[in-house]
Amino acid sequence: MNTYVRYPIALKRDTKKLVHPFEVENGLNCNCYCPECDENLIAINKEKNKQIDHFRHQRDTKCTGSYETYIHWLSKEIFKEIDAIKLPEIRFKNLYENYLDKFKDFETRLYNLYSKYYVPKEFRQTYKYDFLIQEKSTFKIDKSYDEKTFKTDKGDYRADIVAEYKNNKILIEPYYSNPIDSIKYNKIVNSNITTLSIDLKPFVGMNNFIYTIEDFKNFITSDINSKFWIFIRKEKVKNLTEKFFYKLENKIKENVTVFKKHKSIKDKISLIENEKNDLFIEMEKLRDKVQILISKTKKEKKELKDLETDYYKRFK
Repeated sequence: MNTYVRYPIALKRDTKKLVHPFEVENGLNCNCYCPECDENLIAINKEKNKQIDHFRHQRDTKCTGSYETYIHWLSKEIFKEIDAIKLPEIRFKNLYENYLDKFKDFETRLYNLYSKYYVPKEFRQTYKYDFLIQEKSTFKIDKSYDEKTFKTDKGDYRADIVAEYKNNKILIEPYYSNPIDSIKYNKIVNSNITTLSIDLKPFVGMNNFIYTIEDFKNFITSDINSKFWIFIRKEKVKNLTEKFFYKLENKIKENVTVFKKHKSIKDKISLIENEKNDLFIEMEKLRDKVQILISKTKKEKKELKDLETDYYKRFK
């Protein structure tokens, strides 16, 4: 972390509590330190300070950290102070696209459901629409850990944050500019633990690097738009699939009259098309008859003309 990077929040060395620059003494007397290199930080908070209050390293720092390292660390510290987090909704479209291999009998069940209620083929793509399965929810937190190591068949990996409530557990992966890579993702999938990602960059940009502990805490706990599901454990996917079929069947039941009307209109169209086709066949037959009559007429006319011509020749 170079001296040009300014931090709005730091950690007190004695209490291990997050603090603002205005809550501590100026300069090195703030007794705050950098979590990356353990060097003392300087609080810039003089009464006549022309700069915005902040923390920074001393000029001769050897710290190689970055703002990304800082905000990532801060997000883990915040989880030590919160007891709940709002989770984004889950829509079937994303679930289906990301967990296709989990739906082994999905198409068969779907076909049977549509057949049961005589759903017309034209309406059998319902599940491909943005179908809401689970509303936004709140995950309570009894305890949380950071940098916890998990062993998998794909190798060990460290989860940024593990949040637990009773027997439920989710992994949380905050990031500033580098989301988790495919290697870590495959390990998460192998561990079969539901994992949530939080994009921190929108918050930092929106606040122009100046924010309070409460600002960041509110963002972590309440913002939905910056949270994304990375992985949902297979048991949960199965549960959500059952919920989807339950919701879909109810929607189908609500539209049975629509299906009946659709069938009735299609039947009418079919009758009209059949009648039209019959008429076309009759028209073709009549056209043939007309052609025969036209040919006969031409032949008779020619014979008549020849007769008249022969008659006039006789009087020459």
